[in-house]
Amino acid sequence: MNFDKLTNNVSGNAGCNEYFGNFQQENKNIFFSKVSATKKYCQDSEIRKIEKQLLTLIPTIKSMDSNKSGKINFYNDQSKLLLSIRLLN
Repeated sequence: MNFDKLTNNVSGNAGCNEYFGNFQQENKNIFFSKVSATKKYCQDSEIRKIEKQLLTLIPTIKSMDSNKSGKINFYNDQSKLLLSIRLLN
C-alpha cells in the first residue's frame, strides 16, 4: 500500500492488478473511498482469491495503528483486525 499524504491517494498491487483510491486519516481513524482496480486477467486462482479479498476489505477499514517494527494493522468499525502490512524501507 502506498499512501500519498499530499494528495490523499492510496495505491498498490493486489497480486495481478493495481488498485487506487482516496483516503482520509484523522489520528487512528482512516477512511477509504473510490477504491478501484485494473481488470487484468490473473491465471493463478489463489492470487485472484487474495485480490478479491483485499479489494473487498479496503473499503471496510475504519482505523489503524502501528508498532516500532514497522507493522501497520487495519481494523473494521468493530475493532476486528482485517489486514496487517509491514512498511518497506
